[in-house]
Amino acid sequence: MSDHRNLTREKLAHLIGETEQTLSELKQEMERRDEAAQHRELDRLEEHLDHAENGLRTVRDFFRLLTAELRKSGQS
Repeated sequence: MSDHRNLTREKLAHLIGETEQTLSELKQEMERRDEAAQHRELDRLEEHLDHAENGLRTVRDFFRLLTAELRKSGQS
């Protein structure tokens, strides 16, 4: 990088403008990528819900088994 102390005011202003433009473009690209990732996850929402449903079913079955075992042990 050049020594900024030797740049004219106009050149420095131009570089600032270019830098701000580049930063704006980078931010827009990051937003675009974030939105694309969100859309990919939304496209997989059905899959996520299926996994959650399976997990809840497993927990429910575990509690049913636990309840049955507690009832059995209470009758002994």
